Amino acid sequence: MAIRGSFAALFLFLPLVFPGPLYAAPPADGWVVWQSNRADSRFEVYRARADGSEVTRMTTCGAGFPSWAPDGRWIAYQDNATAVFLIRPDGSEVQALTTSSDHVPFWLHDNSGLAIQQGTELLVFDPETKEGTLLLELGDLPPFADGSASLLWNALTWDNRYLLAGSDLYLYGYTGANGSITSGFSAVIVDLLHRDKVYWFGSGCWPFSPPAGDLVFHICGDCPTHPDIYHMSLADLATRASYAPEVAHADADWGHEYNPRVSNDNRWLVYMASAGCHDGDTCDYDIWLHEIGAGPTERSRITKTAGFDGYPSMYVGPVWQPASQPRLLVTPNRVTFFASASATPAAQTLKLKNSGTGGLNPATVTVSSGVPGLNVALGGAGLAVGLSDLSNLTRGTYHGDIVITVDGALNSPVTVPVTLIADDSFPTPEAGAPDTGTSSMGSIDSGVLDANPADMPMMGSVDAVHVSEANPAVADVSAQAVGLADASVVPVTGKKDGGCGCHVGTTSHDAGFWTLPLAGLLLFVLRLRRRRS
Repeated sequence: MAIRGSFAALFLFLPLVFPGPLYAAPPADGWVVWQSNRADSRFEVYRARADGSEVTRMTTCGAGFPSWAPDGRWIAYQDNATAVFLIRPDGSEVQALTTSSDHVPFWLHDNSGLAIQQGTELLVFDPETKEGTLLLELGDLPPFADGSASLLWNALTWDNRYLLAGSDLYLYGYTGANGSITSGFSAVIVDLLHRDKVYWFGSGCWPFSPPAGDLVFHICGDCPTHPDIYHMSLADLATRASYAPEVAHADADWGHEYNPRVSNDNRWLVYMASAGCHDGDTCDYDIWLHEIGAGPTERSRITKTAGFDGYPSMYVGPVWQPASQPRLLVTPNRVTFFASASATPAAQTLKLKNSGTGGLNPATVTVSSGVPGLNVALGGAGLAVGLSDLSNLTRGTYHGDIVITVDGALNSPVTVPVTLIADDSFPTPEAGAPDTGTSSMGSIDSGVLDANPADMPMMGSVDAVHVSEANPAVADVSAQAVGLADASVVPVTGKKDGGCGCHVGTTSHDAGFWTLPLAGLLLFVLRLRRRRS
């Protein structure tokens, strides 16, 4: 009876001691970059750990909209003239990528490059070669071809199939792929396999995709405590059945959420929020962190300053550092094919690069494949990955791997997953079809990397149907986790008046807050048990 009474007293007092949800601790190896005007009236790029510590100013000439590459090797940002620059996470190797940009750039999740909107074109720039490749033109999308509706591209999904953008297409009413809707500026989703199809995501802006899975996010403009961050499954494009809040707080309670981004490990959502103010130049925004799926009220605060802290990007993992030997980098780090019975998908190229010093030895390539008709060839541009005869293909999803090994190089071997998605134009597989196992192709040598593509050795196709899941290799990350050397960046010192060193890294409930209430609760329970015994 005494024990039962003690537990009753404990649960009675729990709401007083724990007035809100318990929040996940920020990852110890997490890093965030953002733009801030905390030091003067000019926006600059800053970097800190995910708990808000070790705040460092990275730029000094005016910069904003920073974005971390999926593998952490580059941070892209725009200067005051909207030119795009690259900088290493340690502040070194600052270099221009473009001379102009019309919209905030974003990285492709497959690590192949930085997507930049220039006028009516979306180009992907290789950060190492500075080469820009046209990915899409506005005229390629029938609903936007006449230029009457805006389209501000914000992200591509992990498989590069869906384009997420902001648009006023629905301003006066529009019948899209998921119905007739009238809305103000909206988040929309364009199916790049069927470019006439535009899906209304929701009223609001800043749609964004994670590096894996089918959840997509945006800022909802007409929700109960708008603006909030809402999510939806791509499987529900036609119905929006899974449309629900991911982060939702009252506007006045630092609930004016804006500009969500998902970390490279697919676990964290980082965003900016104010206490009810919207304008980016004059409002007091701070950076917040949310664990995806933990509930709409879960959040931790990364910054706390009187100025503007916004447009964050997050990276989790070992931080890039210069290498004293060759280091293998393969981009993209995954390949996805969408096949229909009427057309074979175009071949894709895997670039083999050296992100360290010295020279790379010849590469050997092995393919363990459950992808029917997969062909791999070595040539001057790297590895050409394509599909051959798909006449016997049945509908479904197939998986395989390409393993690239370079002796003496860091980050070797690199495993590149290959996914083939065969649509409903193919026949349904027969019930009880045998599993033929996983086949392996022989190695080929990269001594012909500079050869004419017509002379490239072609590896034969493998028709095994065994499905083997594989995780994308994160290129350009040393096996050894190291700290940042800040010698080449300008450190920001703490200030007693609420500057970047004051209150940085606090969460909604400070850890020290619990010490006294917990001690008092323990004494109360012990005394209660003594009285009843």
